[in-house]
Amino acid sequence: MAWDLEAIRDRWRALTGRSTTTEISDADVDTRINEFYQYRFPMIASVQGLLADWTQEATVDDDGEYALDSGEIDLRKPITANGDELTRWLDATDFWRKYTNEEDYISDPTLAAGSSNAAAVANSAFKYQISSWTYSKAAAETALSGDAVPQNKYGAWMLSIDTSGTINVTEAGDNGSGYATPGKAVDALSSSNVTVEKTISAFADLGGGEVQVTTSTAHGFSTNDTITISGTTNYDDTYTITRLTSTTFKITATWVADDGTGTASKTCSAETVAVMGFVTAINADGDFTPGTTSLSASGVTATYTDGDPRLRGRPEGVLIAADTLYLRPKPNDTYMLRAKLSLSEPSELSGDTSTPADESWGPLIAAGAAVEYLSFKGEYSRVQEIMGDAAGSTPGTYNFLLNIVNRKELKQWQGRRVMREF
Repeated sequence: MAWDLEAIRDRWRALTGRSTTTEISDADVDTRINEFYQYRFPMIASVQGLLADWTQEATVDDDGEYALDSGEIDLRKPITANGDELTRWLDATDFWRKYTNEEDYISDPTLAAGSSNAAAVANSAFKYQISSWTYSKAAAETALSGDAVPQNKYGAWMLSIDTSGTINVTEAGDNGSGYATPGKAVDALSSSNVTVEKTISAFADLGGGEVQVTTSTAHGFSTNDTITISGTTNYDDTYTITRLTSTTFKITATWVADDGTGTASKTCSAETVAVMGFVTAINADGDFTPGTTSLSASGVTATYTDGDPRLRGRPEGVLIAADTLYLRPKPNDTYMLRAKLSLSEPSELSGDTSTPADESWGPLIAAGAAVEYLSFKGEYSRVQEIMGDAAGSTPGTYNFLLNIVNRKELKQWQGRRVMREF
């Protein structure tokens, strides 16, 4: 028997007891059949004809949010990342309670390549929080700093900002040797503390075993901060300082001479800085020298990502809401997400001879559409008869037909799997 629209309609009439067009027109019956077939059937029956492969690449420089097409009404479990099954969260409140947005900024800094300085990183005007206080920062450009990264190797830099609005750059620990992948470079940032570095412009003898240190810009240090001085001839060491002015502080040390050079650095806690984001770069045409090599050069590939790299990790869970898939933690490397998706709206059965994608679905479509109609009419005893027992052991009932369709699809899937394995 050919299960075209006419045959499905006839079965629907037999199931509902609406045998004549005076009770309900053929056009109205066809509308109810198509509503079930197009909108409910794909979700109820796991049929391969209405499933497709869904893939999405997640990378270390994205925001962990991926738009779903309007034609993708549902992603079926399992959803995997590089083969590992992810937890599918249905309750958005529970999901966000576990994966709290811990970023330090209130509005996005929107990191990008500098426009006035091609070797700098630009940020838009944004707001950020430190110790529950909100601060504002105007649009600015900040040059990267640190070791040169070898040709064809990746380097990474983290940008942070303090309460004075000073933007600091922390490089990945092995930028000088470079990293084979951007994921490895960012992972090195994930284990890094935020470091504030200030260029020293002068030393002066204060007498009594104290030396004044002057920085070329405001240092943002406080009395009793632990500061490491490096790159000098006579004063390389770690000191507990006393703040004098915005550009000077004093250390306890034996005066030797004014080295007039070096760096003063401080490892900062979350209470003193906010992380803006991170940058990765690779140069195919030579070493990448931060602060010198243009981020827009033809051989340079650079990425700019808002957010703290230390919050990234191997993805564990997903939430689908408002046509968006949210992946958490945000990826710390490149992952391929895979799932089966249910396609919305199979083609309408538009004429008496039109058939479903698989004609064997016809009886189930008729039964499902009949159950919906009778439920709307309140004829629940007849609904129960059509549904049959929950195990689907009664021939001809809805549950029985659903089991047939699902077993057929499982058998076909297993056959395809065996063929692939051999």
